[in-house]
Amino acid sequence: MTLTVWVDDWQMQCCGEDFAPGDVVSWQLLETDPEDYADVVGEDLAAGIDFHEEHHGGGEGAPPPLWRC
Repeated sequence: MTLTVWVDDWQMQCCGEDFAPGDVVSWQLLETDPEDYADVVGEDLAAGIDFHEEHHGGGEGAPPPLWRC
């Protein structure tokens, strides 16, 4: 399975940990509305963004899933 995840640089600068291909990361992923990113990357690329990573709330309940990047 391949997912495209948007990661805001400010969230990683604030409290994210460095990662590299092959690392296991634990991120809270929220569904994304492509319109939120169309102005940044264009409509075509925005349509391919599946989720966005969120450090600061927004997804309460179950712990975040583990994803291999």
